[in-house]
Amino acid sequence: MEKATKLTPYEKSLKKALEERGYIVDVYDEPVSQHNKHPRRYAELEKHSDAGIDNIIVLEPFTIDSFEKYYNYYDIDKEIDLHRESESFRKAFSIRMALDAFEGWERLIKKDYDFLSEHEDEIIAGKY
Repeated sequence: MEKATKLTPYEKSLKKALEERGYIVDVYDEPVSQHNKHPRRYAELEKHSDAGIDNIIVLEPFTIDSFEKYYNYYDIDKEIDLHRESESFRKAFSIRMALDAFEGWERLIKKDYDFLSEHEDEIIAGKY
């Protein structure tokens, strides 16, 4: 995987909007290989929740629709189960604390999705 060197106007606008919302955004290109028959472009978004949990979101393709799918399919129970596999997470967060943290993350990504939806026309036009 290589960092993408040229972004479309849409991708530039989307990246800028997400960075303004506090995300670190890296866009990658994965060329054709023996394991990958088609080139891929995707983005990794990183943002800390208010509870201090480092969240990484992979969007493929790098679009508002992909962010919407992430938000719509976000499952707090699965996230807690996944994170509680880590001993350090279990030591740092009780189940109640984890529930509060991931409910807070869900509210945060809802605000971010609402923001992207509100500015969708500008972002799509590459004018955000």
